[in-house]
Amino acid sequence: MQLAPNGSIIDGVVRQILTEKSGFGRELVVDVKDTRAARGKKDFLNAAEGDRVTLFLAAPLTVEIGQRYRILASVLGGPNGQRTVIESLSKKAG
Repeated sequence: MQLAPNGSIIDGVVRQILTEKSGFGRELVVDVKDTRAARGKKDFLNAAEGDRVTLFLAAPLTVEIGQRYRILASVLGGPNGQRTVIESLSKKAG
């Protein structure tokens, strides 16, 4: 369930990849280099340069520790809490 239309674009480096206990998806621990609201949306993540955030990735994509990515993520919520979910990601140079 989406709380309200929101989206964050994060430029960051993956530092850890954690497998979910359920076996579905992974948690990526990312060091934020830059972040902003996605076009026409609110930035509910409110991360800043230097922050470390944990993001859920459901898609079976190849992700490398130490690699820099451009990530589009949204904060989703429900009766048992909220989670920041990756909608898309792409490798960045540098």
